[in-house]
Amino acid sequence: MKIREIRQTDADSLSDLILAVYEESSFATTFDSKPGREELGELVKKKVIGSCNGHVIDFVAIEKGAVVADCELVSEGSGSGMIGILVSKQHRRKGIGSELVKKCCDEAKMHGLRVIRAEIKKQNGVAMVFFSKCGFTDYADGEVRVMVKKLQ
Repeated sequence: MKIREIRQTDADSLSDLILAVYEESSFATTFDSKPGREELGELVKKKVIGSCNGHVIDFVAIEKGAVVADCELVSEGSGSGMIGILVSKQHRRKGIGSELVKKCCDEAKMHGLRVIRAEIKKQNGVAMVFFSKCGFTDYADGEVRVMVKKLQ
């Protein structure tokens, strides 16, 4: 397993991961309806551009040439950012997600971010437990639960 920054060449593989996670549980993604390949290609392009200009921190886990997990942290200014993660079903509970979150948080800290926020739809209890294990604490509860982590 190799962890590295996202690249434009990851577009097809990352699109496959996003579609697989959407099919499994659409509440776990940020799309209102099933995204198309073109939309996903544009998303990856924006993620890579954001990564290049320092607005986005995005790491992927690669196995056998395919993206099996993606963690993105978007700077929101004022020392804060929002994080999101996708891990393929067959690669969950193996520490990959935790490693990616740690890598993103370490990088965020070097960029001057001090607070990271995760927004989780209420139906996604697995994500709430995951982020809690990664050191995030409850901040607000509603239809979308907000969890935060203060970087030391």
